Amino acid sequence: MARDERTEVLVAGAGPVGLFTALALRQKGVRTRVIDSGWRSAALSYALALHPRSIELLDDLGVAGELAAQGCRVDRVAFYEGEDRRAEFPLTRTGSRFPFLLVLPQNVFEATLERALLSAGPGPEWCRELIGLTIGSDGAEATVAELSKASGGYAVSRTEWTVERTFPIPAALIAGADGHRSAVRRALGIPFPEHAPPEHYAVFEFEADLDAPDEVRVAFAPEGPSVLWPLPKGRCRFSFRLAPGSETLREREKSRVAVPIAGGLYPELRREDLHDLVAARAPWFCAEIGEVAWSLLVRFEHRIAERFGGGPAWLAGDAAHTTSPVGIRSMNAGLVEAADLAARFEAVLRGRAGPGDLEDSGARRLAEWRRLVGMEGDTTPPAGADAFVASSFSRIIDCLPATGDHLRALAGIDG
Repeated sequence: MARDERTEVLVAGAGPVGLFTALALRQKGVRTRVIDSGWRSAALSYALALHPRSIELLDDLGVAGELAAQGCRVDRVAFYEGEDRRAEFPLTRTGSRFPFLLVLPQNVFEATLERALLSAGPGPEWCRELIGLTIGSDGAEATVAELSKASGGYAVSRTEWTVERTFPIPAALIAGADGHRSAVRRALGIPFPEHAPPEHYAVFEFEADLDAPDEVRVAFAPEGPSVLWPLPKGRCRFSFRLAPGSETLREREKSRVAVPIAGGLYPELRREDLHDLVAARAPWFCAEIGEVAWSLLVRFEHRIAERFGGGPAWLAGDAAHTTSPVGIRSMNAGLVEAADLAARFEAVLRGRAGPGDLEDSGARRLAEWRRLVGMEGDTTPPAGADAFVASSFSRIIDCLPATGDHLRALAGIDG
């Protein structure tokens, strides 16, 4: 294949971070292909929240308005302990031109990004799995498997994925946005160690007429934080961290009732679990609980890659870090990383920057993540903080839905 016809950037992964990366590159005139092992974008409506910084970046790509019309605006984060409301953090403190969170279903977010990508060229290539990566002097060559479904079985039918063929995709640069099991990360041999034990959360989405539909509420308890998110169309999502060995955790892990999602099985929770957890953790919650749309027991790992890439291949999003769902940080930080990566990739391809620029960026992003999870740096409460904020500051920092400069501004940290 001639050099000028070759893919300039191959993006592995067509989730939110991968689609964002590809769209940002396309809008810069970079020849980009996107592959994903799935057969379509997200079909489920599990909610997510876009940080103010993420909304700024999406506005730069021209899709923030469309997303805002389909989402729910959240203006502040409130903290509770027992029955008492103890602190409030308005998102105007971030200084963003979009001083709010935007809560919307993941399938809506991905569909919007995919439509925008299609308007700028080919869409994602589904059922394409990266299974190998060879680094060369002038780029990389990905070995890709084309997957197809095969049905079989006697008495009990089953469907399996099979490899139809494999083929190479040469590219100057690779963006690994292929999630926590990242094939790009594994091909680069980058360790992905835990920096804290995994956590389990009981997550429920249900109908409720909230008294404050424009705020996120975090409830502190000895077992950990619980978070109430308002959603569009009169729904909300409540996530409860479960203590290791708790009765709910033991019962649900032994249950045979599970929901398959993206190749994994997640134990389904009972309506009674929701009522018990609300009574114990959120006695201030007065809304009537309506229909429960879904409920799952989900395990979240805390991992950070030892480096964010090397040579022509770099990581963004869950491929480089995973953490708890409380502040929805991994995906939002991934969008910031994707925007930075797209800009630097374009500069490298057009001769305005060199490989050292990518190395410097990767080192900065790794240092920022280590600060974010408390592995490096020291944060002290802002001067004049009340007794609750001062005594709970490390817990509060862990729960605020922001990263980088916006997190420091929201928390009132100098520097």
